[in-house]
Amino acid sequence: MKRITITTALLFLISTPCFADIISVTTRTADIVSIPTAEASYVVLRVPLYYPLSYSGESKNNFLHVEDFQGRQGWIHESSISDAATVVVTGNNVNIRRGPATNTPTLFKAKKGVAFSLIQQQGNWLEVKHESGRKGWIYKDLTWGGTAPAE
Repeated sequence: MKRITITTALLFLISTPCFADIISVTTRTADIVSIPTAEASYVVLRVPLYYPLSYSGESKNNFLHVEDFQGRQGWIHESSISDAATVVVTGNNVNIRRGPATNTPTLFKAKKGVAFSLIQQQGNWLEVKHESGRKGWIYKDLTWGGTAPAE
């Protein structure tokens, strides 16, 4: 009985996707769909340029199985993604600053779910660029996503 329970648990762990690789959206918008086909699926989530996604390693019919920072899962066509370093804001109404410190002026605010391209990292601060072209610095702990370029 004990052997069956352990075997069942191991099989579950092996079959459960391990989300590790971060990929990002390279098109103005991209659809995350319910199944890996364009014909019979429905849109689970529409995401903007630079939106980071965790890739499980599973792919079918040129679609990749992904998960976002809130745990929403689905399939995205491989033509819409790259391995560019990007982040999404996880905090509410986060300050985007002129420099990598809290004593620098706030340039603008970003809401939860706003995606940015990463320019560089200094300590716990990320220099980011929005699709509108606006740039600034955000505290790393207020984001989720890819690794910043080397310091």
